[in-house]
Amino acid sequence: MKAVFWSNGHGQGKQTANLIAVCQIMAHMYETTMLITQTHYTQNDLEEAALGRLRSRQQREEFYQDGGIDALLRTFKQGPLTENAVAECCISLLESRKFHLLPGSQNGNRITFDEIMDTMLLSVLDKAEAFYDLVIIDANPGRNELSQKLLEQADVILVNLSQNRGMIDDFMENYKELSIDKRVFFLFGGYIQESKYNRNNLIRRYPAFHRKNTGVIPFCTGYMDALSSGETKDFFERNVEAGHGEENFWFIQELTKTAKKIYRILTKAAEKKESPPEDNTEQWNEAKQEARSEVWLDRKPTEKPDAGEAGMTGRKGSHGTVD
Repeated sequence: MKAVFWSNGHGQGKQTANLIAVCQIMAHMYETTMLITQTHYTQNDLEEAALGRLRSRQQREEFYQDGGIDALLRTFKQGPLTENAVAECCISLLESRKFHLLPGSQNGNRITFDEIMDTMLLSVLDKAEAFYDLVIIDANPGRNELSQKLLEQADVILVNLSQNRGMIDDFMENYKELSIDKRVFFLFGGYIQESKYNRNNLIRRYPAFHRKNTGVIPFCTGYMDALSSGETKDFFERNVEAGHGEENFWFIQELTKTAKKIYRILTKAAEKKESPPEDNTEQWNEAKQEARSEVWLDRKPTEKPDAGEAGMTGRKGSHGTVD
């Protein structure tokens, strides 16, 4: 399974922040194994938000010398990828779960970067799907050539928007094909319920939006600070079971609702992927025995989120709830 986070606007849709939030909460809620990575040129927002900023050049070189996309591509050139080879190029984000971050490329030559990403990365990510239930990519915004290919191949597309009408109108006018794509789920990050353009009003205004294909991630000062300091892992470990009246309760509650919606969409996509071709049921049944999506469909919530979910749903914080 492959899911792509994408936005039509640079820096407006909280794309990377949304990806980290959704993946972190899902890692605590479900047993699903995940690999996350990004395709941005000379930008390391995903890595720095998850792990902290590497300030010196030496620190950066040491960090990426034996890991990340560059190392994985070198391994790929030498022969078939193995599960262990992929894991060795990644950083674990949760000790109790197979939740890995594959750092992005450090190639400083734009021409070489684009060529490598275009010719090799898609193949590498396809191979990685055999080792994880879910591969999640933080793609370049807009009509980037690589991003378009990733969107075409994605099983689920997470479109990241703001509550700014200009951004939403731009998406509706210039990306009509995505606005009606059944694979799309719309995410509103940095969400402010008190805004005139809250989710209920946006659903009334734009036919493409409805309750099942939209989710919100509320603005949260604590989370924004964690992103800046590279302490998102610690933030979620401290707050994943935040209770009523606690500072980050509303953020966690609404994020959990959104994650559940996304998980349901991913599960349906996996079921669809498993559906047999009309004219070749016998061959499909044979291939199904080795299909990775079987593992995905067997996943169940962990014991810990049962308690957390019970404490996070059906209650109202000081800001109320979002339907």
